[in-house]
Order: sequence, then structure tokens, then C-alpha cells
Amino acid sequence: MLYIGGFVAALVVFLLLLKAFGSGKGFMKAALYHYYMDGREGIIETHGPDAAVPDIAYRMAARTYQNMNNSQQDSSFCFEVLNYQVRNYGGRKAMLQAARQRHFPE
Repeated sequence: MLYIGGFVAALVVFLLLLKAFGSGKGFMKAALYHYYMDGREGIIETHGPDAAVPDIAYRMAARTYQNMNNSQQDSSFCFEVLNYQVRNYGGRKAMLQAARQRHFPE
């Protein structure tokens, strides 16, 4: 019985850590998404007036996030964007809500 209780406790801790890690990843992608959505004129200029701006901005944010660990410069850029967006939107919850209103897919 003690082993089952220990297993359940370890499983709960694992799931909470997994959720925390996943929400942090989404938070960083949302900040990058805002950054690219703010530059929508550049996306439209590059891809044409009928471009799917939210989709392109999300792909760019995901690509930037994936490359974040490749160099110190990419990491610094991502965290500067994150700090700017947090100051701009006032916090994590407000920033994620604003991203969803701008068609953020997560």
C-alpha cells in the first residue's frame, strides 16, 4: 500500500512539472507571436496582401523558439522580447489572453 501511495505521489509531481514546463513554453511562444504580429506590415509586404498573417507569425515564433538554445544571441533576443511583452501587456495571464484574441493557436 505504501508503494502505491508513493507511486501516485510521484506521478502527480511529474504531471505538475510537465504542465509547468509546457505553460512556460507556450508563454514564450506567445511573446514571440505578439512580436511578429506587431510586424504584420512586414509579413504582408513579404508574403502579399492575402497572406495568413496569424499562421505565418505563429510559424516564425515557433521557429525562433526552437532556435533559442542554439546561441546566446537567440536566447537574449527571446528574453528581451518576453520582458517587453510582459511590460506591455501587464503579466502572463493578460498576455496569453491577448495572444488568443489575436488568433494564437495554443
